[in-house]
Amino acid sequence: VRVDPWTYRVLAGAQLLSVFSSGVFDLTRTADRGKLLRTTPGDWRDILLLPDWRVRFRRPLRVDLGGIAKGFAVDCAVEVLRAAGASAGVVNAGGDLRVFGSAPERIHVRHPARLSEFVPVAELVEEAMATSANYLDAPAMGRLRPPFGRRLWLGRGSVSVRAPSCMLADALCKVVAADGPRRTAQLLEACGASVFVLSPRGRIWLEEFPHATA
Repeated sequence: VRVDPWTYRVLAGAQLLSVFSSGVFDLTRTADRGKLLRTTPGDWRDILLLPDWRVRFRRPLRVDLGGIAKGFAVDCAVEVLRAAGASAGVVNAGGDLRVFGSAPERIHVRHPARLSEFVPVAELVEEAMATSANYLDAPAMGRLRPPFGRRLWLGRGSVSVRAPSCMLADALCKVVAADGPRRTAQLLEACGASVFVLSPRGRIWLEEFPHATA
């Protein structure tokens, strides 16, 4: 099937994250006679990206772009603003944002236990940040899904990832929420990213890599 180049770019980005996270990031769900089944390890490998913006599935699959597409949309919005002559600004899609221009922007994250309060976590310049959490959902109905055969690392706190692009931040915060900051430290460093974990008590745990660059 030939898809829009933007769709292709999102799928290509998702495939790279699947490779480098050893399958922790997986946007696939197996489809059987219209029913949505639990994913099995390596389903993302059944998506073939072909020349001329064509995509083929080796077997029936469904894809969920909810963990990466909003970040991509934020990046596209920044590109449009810059093309229109904007020299600085912030695009905030709710949990996914990107700052462009030379002025720093202070970023606040909702307190996991007191949802009307916000905690300052970072100042961004030409960077993006995405946040994932389950605290707005019932305990058994969280939006974040663990990798196949594993428990979700994230509890009732939140995970925020700071990265050069919003698509990368969006996807990486799902990987960290699923696998934990320590297990994903090498991937984060390779991507020039940092992670902020906000506990239900409002404490900030920071993993900042000295060689990270925007």
